[in-house]
Amino acid sequence: MLATPHLLTGALIGQATGNYPLAFACGVMSHFALDGIPHTEPSTFLQDPHACWKWNVRVAVVDVLLGLALLCYLLPHASHPGIAAWGALGAVFPDLVSNIPLWQKRIWNTWWGRPFLKFHAWIHYSIPRRYWPLGILTQVATVAVVLCLWK
Repeated sequence: MLATPHLLTGALIGQATGNYPLAFACGVMSHFALDGIPHTEPSTFLQDPHACWKWNVRVAVVDVLLGLALLCYLLPHASHPGIAAWGALGAVFPDLVSNIPLWQKRIWNTWWGRPFLKFHAWIHYSIPRRYWPLGILTQVATVAVVLCLWK
């Protein structure tokens, strides 16, 4: 799933906890819950593995900027802005650990990294290419629900 649904869902859940560590932990759990929902990844649309990396980075930059912009708009309206921010951070933490090449291999070789990354890959449900509209719809719907529930 893209970063925007993760960030917003984590922030919503985080502010509901009223507790910084719990917000982060619930954000992490929300990440895995959302990754279990069928969704489209940027690489769904590509056949060439060499072009995949550049495309994924471009989509990720736009996605993260959009998610952060929405988060910056919503946080001042949160009941606990700092706690909501920790929930958002927890929600993207699994992807930060799993998908950044600078430290991905080092984490893979730790006692906790291998099972963490295996679980993350196992729970992840990228939808087949022929169903890509459904995979985008699940992400748009997630963002819409969070925006409707935001207090």
